[in-house]
Amino acid sequence: MSTSMTRPTTLTARLKTRVSKLDRGLYFEDPLSEALVTAGLGDVVGGAEHLDPDGEIDSIDLHIEIFQLCENALQLIVDTLEDCGAPRGSTLLDDHGRLLCSFGQFALLAMPLDGTGLPPKVYAGFDVMAFLDEARAALGAHGAYRGNLRGPRYTTLYFAGPDYTAMALALQPLVSRHPICGNTTLTQVA
Repeated sequence: MSTSMTRPTTLTARLKTRVSKLDRGLYFEDPLSEALVTAGLGDVVGGAEHLDPDGEIDSIDLHIEIFQLCENALQLIVDTLEDCGAPRGSTLLDDHGRLLCSFGQFALLAMPLDGTGLPPKVYAGFDVMAFLDEARAALGAHGAYRGNLRGPRYTTLYFAGPDYTAMALALQPLVSRHPICGNTTLTQVA
């Protein structure tokens, strides 16, 4: 007697965000995995980063196995990732790299914090968790923290929200008064 089994389909969600592997898991992989497993539709099986020519992360991938390629599974993936703050320009690709859909409702704001070029006294008294609390309070309903990326000179904090300008205006007073933001210029990533 022969039993026919279908192989799961592997999809890739490519998110136009720049976060560390840890933050990729915390903000995107884990919530999507929970949603897919709970619905009995599949699971997240891995991830990757794409680098720009300077060696910096340009986007991240989530590798997703679904048991059946159906509208319910695709919609759950998109809805969950958008609820998690997926930036505009994110895409869902099939197992051959073909575009299934584009998604993402959020702008992504980058706040680079200089880790080497400021006076030593700035770093001596700096508490990153207290700073993040201040940034979250300043943003209020305009956005949410979505991870960071550490480089050789800068640690860049990322915030997602529906409107880049509203986030930038909400954060500007903090950037203007906080010593750690001495060389900070807010930029829109997505």
